[in-house]
Amino acid sequence: MTLRLPLQVNHLIDLLSGSGHEAYAVGCCVRDRLVDLIPAEWEVCTDASLAQAASCIQNELHIEPKQEPNSLMLVVDGVSLRVTTATFRQESSSSNPKPDLSDRGLTVNAIAYHPVKGLVNEFHGLEDLEGKLIRGIGDPDIYFRRNPFNMLQTLRFSALSSCRMDRSVASSIHRLAPMLSGIPAERASVDFCRILMCSNAAGTIRNYFDVASALIPSLAAPLEREANLPALVARSLEHCPPDLTVRLALLLLPIERQKGAVTGALAKQAALDFALDSLTAGYIEQLCGAYDTFIPTSPTKMKKMIAQYGKPLFQRLILFKKALIYSGQGSKVDSILSLHRSNLLLGDILRNNQCCTLRELAVGQEDLTAEGLSPEDAKRILPQLLEQVWAQDSLNTREKLLPLAKRLAR
Repeated sequence: MTLRLPLQVNHLIDLLSGSGHEAYAVGCCVRDRLVDLIPAEWEVCTDASLAQAASCIQNELHIEPKQEPNSLMLVVDGVSLRVTTATFRQESSSSNPKPDLSDRGLTVNAIAYHPVKGLVNEFHGLEDLEGKLIRGIGDPDIYFRRNPFNMLQTLRFSALSSCRMDRSVASSIHRLAPMLSGIPAERASVDFCRILMCSNAAGTIRNYFDVASALIPSLAAPLEREANLPALVARSLEHCPPDLTVRLALLLLPIERQKGAVTGALAKQAALDFALDSLTAGYIEQLCGAYDTFIPTSPTKMKKMIAQYGKPLFQRLILFKKALIYSGQGSKVDSILSLHRSNLLLGDILRNNQCCTLRELAVGQEDLTAEGLSPEDAKRILPQLLEQVWAQDSLNTREKLLPLAKRLAR
């Protein structure tokens, strides 16, 4: 089997080999390439010490790699490379020493590749990839206890590739999920958000909601109250396109609903506690807070609401409401028919680029003051002009709005 590696990876392997060392691409990057995914970084394992590898890289590439625990990191022409050390052993059936991959935890991670020497597949990871199966090498608990982040990375690969966990791996993740509550939220949120953006995010949340509640403790209470919660959240994700903000709002909404009145404040706090940025947390608050808000089906009222939320967030609100109603969790104020009408109306507004906000008006405060209006009158009249344009979009020209502004100022 031949794999196409980036030129930078081939060059690094050649560089180390030319200095008398063994070197292979290894681990998750090889696994991802085998299933047509794009690796975030490329790992090259070598029998050289890190000091020897660093010296070789500095002498030949004139790059000083970043020293990290047990590895070197460097970026060459936009490609992230990680150099790790490995034990190589000589097998009687082969003249080429091969890396020992027994500590890679999962069979699909225990695959190495050399552009000339080919694939190292001692633990049959290639066959497991072809069979869409994730199996452990020995006891999966050892792999996940060694680094709890491995649980999130395994879930992400499963969600991306649609590979299923075998019973021992799945049981290990369920058993050790509480360990995730002790890891830094800043890093956990990045990995978890990547899972939410995968094509099979819904299935992952349905089967591993205990992982989500370990990372976001405020999900534990609604889960205790409603045993069917994982299925409900998963169903809403199935009806939601890959928009991270909307998917996060769908996940965090149960925190709000268990308290009765839905304001969005609890969801926002949960988002901030999970180290999400304040802008995203604010959007989540607005989406959840609009749970019981009716989406208008008349142009003027919809444009007024768009002015309140802004076009990008209002589009997300439609997605949020649709996902909830199609999953059986919609508010009493919503119906499939009314949301369908709202969605068609929104499409017309966006397609025709109709004015919804003060920023989109054909005139601004400076234009009105240039016509002789006082700054106070200009500031007072602009919202009135906007309301006129909401009702009749063809008014949104300088030629029509300036005379109208003067009449309103009298």
